[in-house]
Amino acid sequence: MTCSVVKELMPNYIDGLTSDETSEDIKKHLASCESCCAVYEYLRSTHPSDAAEKKKDMEFVKDLKAGVQKRKRRSILAVFAILIIGILFTRRYSVPIPFDANRMFIETVPSAFTVNDEYGWVDLTNIDGLDFQESKSVLSGKLDMMNLVWLSYRGIHNAGSWSKGRTISRNGEKVRGIYYRYTKTLWDLMLPSDLFAQSESASNYGEIYGDSAAFNGGVHEPEQREIYYLQVRNLDALDELSDKEYDALRQKAALIWSGVN
Repeated sequence: MTCSVVKELMPNYIDGLTSDETSEDIKKHLASCESCCAVYEYLRSTHPSDAAEKKKDMEFVKDLKAGVQKRKRRSILAVFAILIIGILFTRRYSVPIPFDANRMFIETVPSAFTVNDEYGWVDLTNIDGLDFQESKSVLSGKLDMMNLVWLSYRGIHNAGSWSKGRTISRNGEKVRGIYYRYTKTLWDLMLPSDLFAQSESASNYGEIYGDSAAFNGGVHEPEQREIYYLQVRNLDALDELSDKEYDALRQKAALIWSGVN
């Protein structure tokens, strides 16, 4: 490195603006060149405060840039975390679906009391699911029949269902009140899935009949039943209510079906 180049780079060298490689070359030159070394000492002594101030400013700028980059990375991570949490929340959190008479309905399914050959249990079987021998027994009157009430829906995609049933005493008479509802996650509500869905389903009848049908050896005692659609998210909370409070909920619900069955 020549003296002219060193002298030209000297101000930047003093301010700490030269690269590490250039600074090392200048340092070596200054160690062997008295003329350039004298110029260096003169420049450094005449503007000591300016050089220190510029170096301080440069360090401040570097720290500022590093802080901006750090905050930028934190912001990106925060947005990513919020996005993931939001997706998980919308896919898990469910809300009740308003009652729709065109897609939610009650149907009665002719069923027979059959005996499970393997375990000896008494089951209620849809007559469409009977085998040949069971069908003959139904026709000959050897198997008891009943019209089983089902909670059904059609054309609703990815719906969750839940029901609660309880037999209470109202004005001295036993009444089995059933509340049910369908839910969808926020994710499914945002998607128009029902427009192309051809789904059809029916819910379990356990809460409608409790232990009064097949679970008592096939002896079924008909009783008054009332089925309501109750648009609440947590039906399990009904277990904490008294019979009077439970029965009073029918005033806030929609009566879907009632009868002796």
